Amino acid sequence: MTAGIWQAKAPAPQASRPSRTKVGQTLSSVNPAISAIFPGLLTLTALLALSACGRYADFALPAVAGGDPKTTFAFEERPAPVMERGSANDLLNPSVFRAGSGFTNYYSMFDGKTWHTRVAESADGIQWRDTGKVLSPDPATWEGSYIAANGSALFYGGQIWYWYEAGARERLRIGLRQQAVLEPGPWGSWDERGVADPYVIRVEPYFYLYYLGQDRGARQKIGVARSRDGVRWEKLRSNPVLEGDDNVGEPAVWQSHGFYWMLYTAREAGEVRRMRLARSVDGVQWTLLAAKFGGAQAWDAKVVCDPSVVVDGDRVLVWFGGGDVARVDENIHGQIGFGVLRPVSATLEK
Repeated sequence: MTAGIWQAKAPAPQASRPSRTKVGQTLSSVNPAISAIFPGLLTLTALLALSACGRYADFALPAVAGGDPKTTFAFEERPAPVMERGSANDLLNPSVFRAGSGFTNYYSMFDGKTWHTRVAESADGIQWRDTGKVLSPDPATWEGSYIAANGSALFYGGQIWYWYEAGARERLRIGLRQQAVLEPGPWGSWDERGVADPYVIRVEPYFYLYYLGQDRGARQKIGVARSRDGVRWEKLRSNPVLEGDDNVGEPAVWQSHGFYWMLYTAREAGEVRRMRLARSVDGVQWTLLAAKFGGAQAWDAKVVCDPSVVVDGDRVLVWFGGGDVARVDENIHGQIGFGVLRPVSATLEK
């Protein structure tokens, strides 16, 4: 969890910094042929240099037909965490994608001072093998010294893309490969104070990035931006797309069962957190549903947050962060859990 603007997810591998694992080492574990792609990253570096300007547009995701309006999901949680924190203060913010016949997880680790990104691999999504740290903030850059984590990993075009949050705790930004690519909004805007919690999906011909924005009154809502190249983003002019009675953030978005769905985190009274559900036919206009998913075990009794999803046939696999201490940011004894969303039929619109 991040302080200041509150929680988000985890970041991207870097190519040439001595303190970081080389990107090719991580990517080759997914596909040995990927290393041949890296010369093309010079073009990406050039694009990054042109990014970070504030652009706005009117858009929606490609419309879907819509499924049964009575469809919602029930959540079945595995009792024990699938990744325990060990000596770390917190393990949170999983970002999981399929890698060959298994899964790869870019997740966040808090050591009491700094949030880092680590990577783990699994054949079944339950038994994980940590492969090491891939990203830490560089104090000599815009990243600062507090966080380079809480990001969104996506395997696309033969390589791993990883958008992450970094910067001053009071004004977080979203980056890709050491460059800030999404900035806070202008004075008086809903995301003036910071942007965080990136969750990126690809619906051709665009990347769509759902994110948390915070205003000067510390209210947190969810917006969306789009990009053809993952670097130069335009925010939806009518943002935010989702807000609630409680502060909201950490969106996870997917398409199944005739809709776009969003699983997100809501901060309730006393900093207790639960995941909630919304659906949409265009990715912009969202219907809030009554479903709420809280911790069912002692280890996640106070906090359930940071969802990351993979569609698996008729069900949706969910990895999430949980804790037994209700605090605004870190030190919640965070560990990573696993559950399954199964479709059910009910009239559960909020």
